[in-house]
Amino acid sequence: MVLFLILFSAAASHAKLSSIDNKADYIIIFPGNLKCAALDGFVKWRSSKGLELMPVTLTEIYSEFKQDTITEAESIRDFISYALQAWQNPKPRFVLLLGGIGQIPSLKAKSDVQIGEDSIYIEEYFAESIYDSDHLPDLALGRISARDTSELAPIFNKIRRFEDELKPTDYLNDFLLLADSHDGTIMSQLAGSLKNNLLKNKRVEILENSINTDQQAEREVILSAIDDGNMFVVGYYHCNPKIWFYETQLKNRDFMNHIFKSNHSY
Repeated sequence: MVLFLILFSAAASHAKLSSIDNKADYIIIFPGNLKCAALDGFVKWRSSKGLELMPVTLTEIYSEFKQDTITEAESIRDFISYALQAWQNPKPRFVLLLGGIGQIPSLKAKSDVQIGEDSIYIEEYFAESIYDSDHLPDLALGRISARDTSELAPIFNKIRRFEDELKPTDYLNDFLLLADSHDGTIMSQLAGSLKNNLLKNKRVEILENSINTDQQAEREVILSAIDDGNMFVVGYYHCNPKIWFYETQLKNRDFMNHIFKSNHSY
């Protein structure tokens, strides 16, 4: 008797990425060190929602789309653009990046603000196809900045709980809008416009904050407001990393550490 054992995992069994026979609603891009049971479980759960998923490693992308004349970030964008252009239906509508900038690089572009660093990361770069010129996103893009596999399970569990168990009434607000107010009112005005127009029937709180105040105290105010319970948190900030998310007011790691420790699903 011969026993055949078939294993299903996030190291997906798909054709070459350049094959026009591929199709997927949802692409997950991840470095090899983040392959784990938690990722396999997330793929299985998300697929049960009626979406066709394709997990893709950075190694696969670079082996087919990396050229000597382009960067790794450009290789990733070229792959996503190719999938949008050449794959069968369903074509990608969602792309999830697993890993921080150090693992999955993003585009760095020149900034008009000169505060210690003259460039900013532009994540939306991946969502715009190179085959059109409208500069509008062609799919929904997200990133989970996990450093290792131990950080993936808490995030995936929160996502599943958010979708499968929680109701809007479980939260204090539908939306928390964070607005950078350090150099005038434009960010506050944008947050107010969002509240008064698109979110006028929602429970919305606007929290203005500034880099000119005590940094630690301001950080605690922001994290406390988030922890009060909000379905969605939206930030209106200047993009230069030196202003907010690099080494001053609020760091990405503040959010990640807070999310890992908190029982809230947001």
